[in-house]
Amino acid sequence: MGKVIFDKSDYRYGAANIASSGDTLLATALRCSQNIDKGISWGYSELVAKISTDGGESWSDEIKVALPPARKITAEEGNTKSSFFLYPVTLTAKNGEFVIIFTYYPESMGAEEEKLLDKKKTPFTHFGGKNCPIIYDREGNFFIITDSGKIIDSSKAATDYTLKEFGELYNGDEYVGNIYLNGAMGKSEGLGKTTFGAPLKAPKRSYIMMVKSSDGINWSEPRDITPSILGATDGACITTSAGNGAVCDNGRIIIPLNCEKGASCIYSDDNGETWNRNQRIPVMPVKGDVSVMQAPNGEIIAVGKKACISHDNGITWLKDKNKFAPVKAISDGGKVTVVVNSKAGTALVSGEFEYKKNKYKGVDYSDESLALAGGLLPCTDIKSVNGKTALLYVTPDRQQVSFDTMDM
Repeated sequence: MGKVIFDKSDYRYGAANIASSGDTLLATALRCSQNIDKGISWGYSELVAKISTDGGESWSDEIKVALPPARKITAEEGNTKSSFFLYPVTLTAKNGEFVIIFTYYPESMGAEEEKLLDKKKTPFTHFGGKNCPIIYDREGNFFIITDSGKIIDSSKAATDYTLKEFGELYNGDEYVGNIYLNGAMGKSEGLGKTTFGAPLKAPKRSYIMMVKSSDGINWSEPRDITPSILGATDGACITTSAGNGAVCDNGRIIIPLNCEKGASCIYSDDNGETWNRNQRIPVMPVKGDVSVMQAPNGEIIAVGKKACISHDNGITWLKDKNKFAPVKAISDGGKVTVVVNSKAGTALVSGEFEYKKNKYKGVDYSDESLALAGGLLPCTDIKSVNGKTALLYVTPDRQQVSFDTMDM
């Protein structure tokens, strides 16, 4: 039995991740104040973390990584007056920094009720050599958020508005609300603070956000990276994948996404400071949630309901004949560990990359596997840590998330 890390019923277990940097292990999770037992995916959701410096024997108290703005924080099933997070992907950059990429929805039930998304509002525009966010007033006039946070109107004239922190809008020195919220402030039954909607608002759609930390304790403010990676055919709902990303030998970070047309990948070559995407061929020949891993010869393998392969560090992708259906997939040298569903719960299966004339052929899986009881998807994440497979998994009673390491 492993070490219990998250032991409250309001954690969204499918969103627990693990990463390591030196002697520090980082476990992250989404803590949702709404009733998640009914399968609700919206609702106030704090991104939290715990760290361990002794190989997972003991863990810190809960660390607040990011809190979404909200007008109302309650456990009511019908509460839609909070923005919320989904699908965090946690990893360690080549420089040792922790990086978390996650999906963010403004106040709406966008994940469940797509009709509430602003599909016709343009979210970004080209200004000053970059894509900049657009916000709108009640009459539909648009304003541009510049790199400095200053707001200009549609004619590029300066206004008195300035954007600070996580959507906090100021008119001169006066705080006038949050651009991701709609109306008046309500009550709070959670730990987060409530606020109210600003006169200028961001379109209701999904955004891809990022936070970073050098120690797992002090975190950057959430930064919207959507302007640099959004494609013309992505639609109003682009999300991080429930699979895992990868940090390549050359330091490139690759993160899988899901968009309207299918799966895609974004990448960063500077430890997450800037992000890019193949806009010429934005969609991969694979469907569903995707996990990414690197083979020993440098090729990048993406596996989901189908598999595809990249020979250019995750920029272009080709169909692969191998059939995969893992929940998670990692590689460490020539060894591969995947998480798949089994009748007993979840199976961890190990294997090795196969080559023919130095060309990737597939993965040869052994018969050895470790089944974790507990129903559908009890495993939340796996990583290779100090030569072992580190595992976060939901306990059979569905009330806790535990940490363990094992040889695979």
